[in-house]
Amino acid sequence: MRRIGHRGAKGHAPENTIAGFQKAIDLGCDGVETDVAHRGWPARHIARPTGPDASLVLDEVLDFCRGKLEVNIELKCVASEKRAHETGVVSPRSSIAF
Repeated sequence: MRRIGHRGAKGHAPENTIAGFQKAIDLGCDGVETDVAHRGWPARHIARPTGPDASLVLDEVLDFCRGKLEVNIELKCVASEKRAHETGVVSPRSSIAF
């Protein structure tokens, strides 16, 4: 069974933050799920981070998690599922394995 931390370690640390991802590691998670807000290309802004991570971007999350946690990215694209799908298809990061 895989243990996946929702938005890091929801309930234990601020959601979608480096502290939350570190807490997921501390709790023994195999991976984390995070939200990425599509606000234009590239889709890279982490949705709803808090505190000092308020401007966190996807590259920072991937760099932090590399070799430590699997990352499941949920792409948030308000009012355009087609645009979200197209972004995932052409994303240069979509084929990178961690």
